[in-house]
Amino acid sequence: MKFSNLVKLKRTKKNMTLQKLAEVADISSSYISRIENDPTKSPSAESVFKIAKALDISIEDIQDCFGVGLKESDENSSLNLVKQTDYVLIKQAEELMINIANNKEKYDDGIKKLLDITEMLKKPQVKVICYSEEVEYVVNIRFYDSNIVFLVKEILSKAIGGIIRLVNGYFLEYYLEYESQENYCHDLEEFMVKINDFNENGDCDLDLEELSEYLEKIHY
Repeated sequence: MKFSNLVKLKRTKKNMTLQKLAEVADISSSYISRIENDPTKSPSAESVFKIAKALDISIEDIQDCFGVGLKESDENSSLNLVKQTDYVLIKQAEELMINIANNKEKYDDGIKKLLDITEMLKKPQVKVICYSEEVEYVVNIRFYDSNIVFLVKEILSKAIGGIIRLVNGYFLEYYLEYESQENYCHDLEEFMVKINDFNENGDCDLDLEELSEYLEKIHY
């Protein structure tokens, strides 16, 4: 059963209005309505878990909807949330292609939906830029992840200081307020090694271990 149908079924059985479910799940009623009425709507994994909790939908039922293996402890797993969201989108793309091939979906509409899904699956590269009069650091992150960005900013703030900015895109021209004496541009992995060497005496309480564990968990 599709998640959209399961949500509608469970909500109906509980005699729960959209507004009531929205209050309990802390999600807007219009968003839930789109999930129920548009099977191609891709809910975020976080929203899936919120709705599931509000409607007493079991982990097993979620597994059946999305075809993934979950554990109860996965609810707060960032890795699972990323995989879950992508998996939903990929499954929807597969269904669309089958429906287009079997003439169950209008070609133009189906292609537009596939293009929308492709856009949602894209993960643009981001850069965290830290600069002052003395030094300029650019850290390249392969895709946006709020936790990675937060931890990198924290590390730069403690180790380097100065002004810190986040920018998007693979190719970027940016203009700094200072003509820094030293310039560094590193991919995330190289940055962690350099900062660790810089802080070999442990003068700064950096979050390198937390960042390293998180990167390993999401298979960065």
